[in-house]
Amino acid sequence: MKKFMYTLIGLFIIGCSSDSISEYYINIQLPAIPQEYTDQYSFADFNIAIYASKEDYFNETNPIHVGNFDSSGKFSISKNIQPNSYYIDIFTPDFVLSNWQPSDLNVDSSNIIVFLGNDVKDFYAPVGINNQRALVGEWNFMKYDGHYNHGSHDRTERSKLIISKDFSITSYEKYNGIDFTVAYQYANGIKHISTTPEPYENNYPYWGVDKTTGNGGLQNYDNIMLYFTPNTNNTTITFIDVADEWAMYYK
Repeated sequence: MKKFMYTLIGLFIIGCSSDSISEYYINIQLPAIPQEYTDQYSFADFNIAIYASKEDYFNETNPIHVGNFDSSGKFSISKNIQPNSYYIDIFTPDFVLSNWQPSDLNVDSSNIIVFLGNDVKDFYAPVGINNQRALVGEWNFMKYDGHYNHGSHDRTERSKLIISKDFSITSYEKYNGIDFTVAYQYANGIKHISTTPEPYENNYPYWGVDKTTGNGGLQNYDNIMLYFTPNTNNTTITFIDVADEWAMYYK
């Protein structure tokens, strides 16, 4: 009798364990292709890469899955998906359209890039796509195109602007033979992070800019902007920087 009871208990435990095992999914739906690109792309042109860490997403290394959307704009995967955060890269082969845009990736719930594996089989999360990924890369300085809130003054010799997938922006400049790097962060607007080496009078034309105290110099902490220059087919960008300079760059 005891042996029979132990057998029943064992079967009950196995049955309960089986019921607790769930299959987890990442299901995504692309609602629409931006109107100005509908003649160039279909949903089936969109690739997807899934990463288990933010670092792998930024570096585009060690994807756990690489695939494509179907002709209706849907993608679903359950193989190897756990109830964890995943970093999703959606893009056309030429990287013109994607889901990349400045986002908070340190979140506990899903957003446009971070997704949680879930056990809801039939729910597809809508993800909008845009052309912001085309900003990522190295841009060559073209010209100064004006400035705000100040008169004529010396300017740095700019060489390039690098916009990285991790939402950092770096401007490479020179003044009086000294090379400077000006760092920005692109999230919830664009913020000036640092200028290296530290500017001081006579070594840098914008030496008075102080992001901590806000005293002195040319200041533009609230309205730093980056956008595709109109009517250039996304081949030229305009960057309005911490010194209120309008700088144009091209690829």
